[in-house]
Amino acid sequence: MDVQQDICHYILSQTAGKLGESVDVDYDLIESGIMDSLFMMGVITHLEQRYQMQFGLHDIVPRNFRTIRTLSDFVARALADNRVAI
Repeated sequence: MDVQQDICHYILSQTAGKLGESVDVDYDLIESGIMDSLFMMGVITHLEQRYQMQFGLHDIVPRNFRTIRTLSDFVARALADNRVAI
């Protein structure tokens, strides 16, 4: 499973059917109210554990969490930069 599929699966599993069985990778998670601060912390925890990466304070901004595409692009860049948890 690639990063984008993993994020889709995680979000769908955590939203209790609010998004149906699938979600468009460009669906605005923030505008829709899905990605609130509490949900964002859950996503961060999931990604840090799954990919052994670490989010910095400057990473936790709306532009990185707006859609599944922007989030998976951010994670891919972070992994390419070797931003692994210590």
